[in-house]
Amino acid sequence: MESIGSGAIIGSGDEVGYEGAIYTLQKQAGLTIHPGGIKALSLLGRAHFLELNIKRVQLFGGVKENLPKWFVDFIGG
Repeated sequence: MESIGSGAIIGSGDEVGYEGAIYTLQKQAGLTIHPGGIKALSLLGRAHFLELNIKRVQLFGGVKENLPKWFVDFIGG
């Protein structure tokens, strides 16, 4: 196990992906952070006419919710 920040641990050799990180924010931290924009359409299977190579994911959440430092450091923010 490897610590990637305060309260965030990954398995040795695992990579930090945004999907798992968002799941962690929702389930363990109780935040309402969720993907939006083109990525949200893609996850719903509605992006067949949109760009295929999505490199940036827009996140949305509550007005007073902030991304934890580990998320910003390892996923981007």
